[in-house]
Amino acid sequence: LNSSSTGAGQSLVLSSPVIVPSTGPVVTIQLSLLDQNTIKNSTLLGLNNYTYLSFSNGLVPDIAGNNATAVSLSPAGSVLPDVTSPVAQRFSLDLLSLQLTLVFNEPITPSSLDVRHLLIQNERTNFPTLSLRLT
Repeated sequence: LNSSSTGAGQSLVLSSPVIVPSTGPVVTIQLSLLDQNTIKNSTLLGLNNYTYLSFSNGLVPDIAGNNATAVSLSPAGSVLPDVTSPVAQRFSLDLLSLQLTLVFNEPITPSSLDVRHLLIQNERTNFPTLSLRLT
């Protein structure tokens, strides 16, 4: 994958793709979690006007054994954007180092974190007896 039609942009070589079994002229490749996160962390890859694919001869043969013709920087026919919100999976609070660590299910943009949305409380209820809102 490349973010530029000239090949000069951001690029990604798939790390450990899994081919989804199928028949006919369509092949689907399941991206690894590493590749998914790399694309999501990219400022250009995975955007409609910035996603191109290249491959060399030998990627896949047809039924008769003829290799698919190489493709150089072909634009994506469509790109479905990531519209899934990140979910906090767990957190830890270290009072010795004074650190609160949040772990999400996908890459996030730490520089955009707004701590005013965090509330630490002593009970799992809407009306705790003790709570602290970070500022």
